[in-house]
Amino acid sequence: MLLSVSLLGVILSIVFFYFNVGKDKSWIYLVVLLLVLSMNGMVFYIIHYSKSVPLISFVLVHFGWLFFLGGPSLYFYIRSYVEKEFTPGKWHFLHFLPIVLNLVVAIPYLVQPYSYKIEIARQQVGMSPSAYVASLK
Repeated sequence: MLLSVSLLGVILSIVFFYFNVGKDKSWIYLVVLLLVLSMNGMVFYIIHYSKSVPLISFVLVHFGWLFFLGGPSLYFYIRSYVEKEFTPGKWHFLHFLPIVLNLVVAIPYLVQPYSYKIEIARQQVGMSPSAYVASLK
């Protein structure tokens, strides 16, 4: 259910973007918000329900910054809807500071070899090493 609702959210955000791209700038922020929420749902589904070790090893840290993008996109959507002439200034980009900090913290994991990432994902799933090797065959 969560995966289908998330996929529907991605499709809906693409449709919103296609039909409203030139009308109002607030639609862009709404599309980003809907896309981020849908991607968060997909990442949550993959980590907690998929039991796919290679997929979890890829998604676990590589898409963690998406969780911090919902707040700034909601803020920019509301500001651009209330103020028709809203353009983000240089101080508004402080809202993206948690994303930058998350990426800085994730750098040590990102440069690790693939075998280490598989081991972490295997522990997340709760699969023993022999069961993981058997699942590959």
